[in-house]
Amino acid sequence: MWEGKVVLEPQPVPEHGVEFHIETRYHIRRSGETRIAVKISPKGPSLLLPRMGLAFVLPPEFEQITYYGRGPWENHRDRKSGAFMGCYTDTVSAMLTPYAKPQDCGNRDDVRWWEIRNAQGTGIRLSSETHYSASALFYAAMELVHASHQHTLPARNKTVVSLDARQQGIGGASCGPPPMERDRVHAEPVEFEFTLQLLPQTQK
Repeated sequence: MWEGKVVLEPQPVPEHGVEFHIETRYHIRRSGETRIAVKISPKGPSLLLPRMGLAFVLPPEFEQITYYGRGPWENHRDRKSGAFMGCYTDTVSAMLTPYAKPQDCGNRDDVRWWEIRNAQGTGIRLSSETHYSASALFYAAMELVHASHQHTLPARNKTVVSLDARQQGIGGASCGPPPMERDRVHAEPVEFEFTLQLLPQTQK
C-alpha cells in the first residue's frame, strides 16, 4: 500500500476574505482502490458558503450514472422529503435542470456510493461510510452563473463531478426566506473521507 499527502497552502487574500488550508491524504492499495481523507481548515470570518467538498473533472463522454442515495430527481438537504432512498440510474444530460436562468443544479443528497461511466463501461466509483451530496454536470458552477440563458452555455467539453461533505439548503431562494440555520454552511473546519475505485470496461 502506498500512502501520500498533499497540502495546498493558502495564497494571499483580501483583508476581509477567507483563506482555506486543505490537506488531502491518499492510501492507495495494490488493487488501485484509493482511500482519500480531506481536511479543510478555513481561516477568517465565518462566511456563508454554498458548499464544501471536492470536484473531479472527467472527459465529456463519462455520462452514465448509477448511485445509491435520494432520487430520482434533484433534491437538497432542506428539499428531500419527496425524494426517496434507492438505487437510481441517470445521465449527466438529464441532471441539468432547465431553469430559465442557468444555475447550479442536479444535486442528489444522502448519497452512499456514486458511479459514473462512459459508453464502454469504464469509470469510477465514489463511496463513503457517511452520507454526502453529489452531482455531475457538463459545466462548472461559475459557467452556469455567468450564462444568461441555456443557449449561452459553453460547448460541452468536460464532465464535472461534485462531491460535497456539506451543501447549503435552498430555503425560499429569491422569492422567500433564506435557509434555516441548520441548513446553512459556514466557513468552518470540515473533514471527510471516501474511497475511489476504478471501474473496468464492461465485458460484452
